Amino acid sequence: MLTIRLIKQLSGEYDCDLVRRLKCERQGIREVTNLDKCPGLLELSMAHNQVASVSGLHTLVKLERLDLSFNEVASLEGIEGLKALQYLDLRDNGIASMEVLHPLRELHQLRTLYLKGSGTSCSPNRVCQAEDFVGKLRDMLPQLQFLDGCSLELLAAMGDSEDQTKLAPSAEYTQPLEPQSWTQDEDMLLPSEGPRPDPAACEFIRAAVQECKKLNEQCETLTADTFGT
Repeated sequence: MLTIRLIKQLSGEYDCDLVRRLKCERQGIREVTNLDKCPGLLELSMAHNQVASVSGLHTLVKLERLDLSFNEVASLEGIEGLKALQYLDLRDNGIASMEVLHPLRELHQLRTLYLKGSGTSCSPNRVCQAEDFVGKLRDMLPQLQFLDGCSLELLAAMGDSEDQTKLAPSAEYTQPLEPQSWTQDEDMLLPSEGPRPDPAACEFIRAAVQECKKLNEQCETLTADTFGT
């Protein structure tokens, strides 16, 4: 249970009114309680608990970031009160359908949403397996900019977020380069076969290399005279 004492302990504040950021992960919390005592809260992480409902969050009207990943959330009723919310992480929960996400339509400041996640330790919500999930979500939440770490504009350009072949380069750009032998030619590496570089350009580069060598020798001489080495 999220007690006032635990809130003060985890936040390091003696007064709940002063709490702006609260990280209460892996605390075995099943129910969201006492957060109405933190009206100024801006960031809240309750990842890796056993929270099933967000009903206790409705008073956090200033909250901007909310992490509820790795919980048991199956309903979002009550989250529509978080009018300032910009970032929401719901990875590895029990979101089963698009209907469950409907309350997010009231969050006009929401820009970033995580539902699927990545890695072997993270299981996607079942809603992510819905047909044309990304398209439906874009229509439902036009204010959203990033989904699971990807730009929705990029996903829209792809047409189908699961069809990566649409972004694959053509075959002519994926063929390996033919091996080519190289030979040392007067301080320059030039191809032994094929068209030769412009002679005037080569001469200019050779002269520049020689000038650099002279400057390096002068620097070494100056260093030796100065430091006696």
